[in-house]
Amino acid sequence: MFSSWLDSIFIKLYNTIIKYNMEKEVTNNEILEAMNEFANNVDKRFDGIDGRLDGIDKRLIKVEATMVDKDYLDSKLADLRGDIVVIVRNEDMKVMK
Repeated sequence: MFSSWLDSIFIKLYNTIIKYNMEKEVTNNEILEAMNEFANNVDKRFDGIDGRLDGIDKRLIKVEATMVDKDYLDSKLADLRGDIVVIVRNEDMKVMK
């Protein structure tokens, strides 16, 4: 979508420059107007991208807040391993009796 829009702007600018070179009828103002239109459209696109990035930032903050960190995960895995070792030892003692 962006590339087709960008292509159309570049084509318009290219055609303006070609017309200027071939006919020498295009004024500098027309070239500047084409470049100004291109710049304004690029600015609008960046404004849209900024809005989308703000939404992504909010979602990322929420994910980071609920994400499990390495220390917490290591602690829980160690506790689980300890519980499993206790259960296996109790079963071994039952079997030996």
